[in-house]
Amino acid sequence: LPESISDQDAVSLPNLQLALALMQAACLMPSNEQRAVLITGAAGGVATMLSQLAKLHGFQTIGTARSEDKRLFALANGFDVVLDSVPETLTVQVMQATQGRGVNLVYDHLGGAYLTASMRSLSPMGLAVSYNIITGKPDTDVFGLMRELLSKSLGVRCFSMHTFDENVTSRRALMNQAIDLMAAQKVKAPTATLMAFNEVVQAHIVLDSGATLGKIILNPQ
Repeated sequence: LPESISDQDAVSLPNLQLALALMQAACLMPSNEQRAVLITGAAGGVATMLSQLAKLHGFQTIGTARSEDKRLFALANGFDVVLDSVPETLTVQVMQATQGRGVNLVYDHLGGAYLTASMRSLSPMGLAVSYNIITGKPDTDVFGLMRELLSKSLGVRCFSMHTFDENVTSRRALMNQAIDLMAAQKVKAPTATLMAFNEVVQAHIVLDSGATLGKIILNPQ
């Protein structure tokens, strides 16, 4: 690694690599139009990387958060707007934040009702990328919802980083790109929570409670 990347910041490089792959999965084309992206779980490690990359592509960045400390953390790490993490009101909030246009792109790792609410928040020709389903599969028939919203011609893509497991060249290229972006300070690692290695149980408690801000780093010293 270059000297400009500290060991602590380097812990976020895999998140940045994943975020780059997610942006690649959206097949983005240059555009002069005003564009917006919705990223659920805005205080997470991947979300903070996605928001910064989306800003580099000229997107308005909209996130969701469950608490005030997470909202402030997300705003400090590249988000323009952070909404309440309530699926029942998410679509209305997104439309208000985009002056009724909706978002061109969604990155969702929560699944469940969040995914379907995010799909309803898309603008015509919009794409929702699902890269995890923490809250489970949606109860709503996703294909049925796409047909309901047929006039928008929406797309849904399921993504896994394991797609690159056998493609060493592409995976390495994504990591090299991540290193270059962080070394040039075009993308910055969020402030991490540092814990001693013997606090691993407490670290899991924090993770399970959903109170994580960015990354948790266990220091082996």
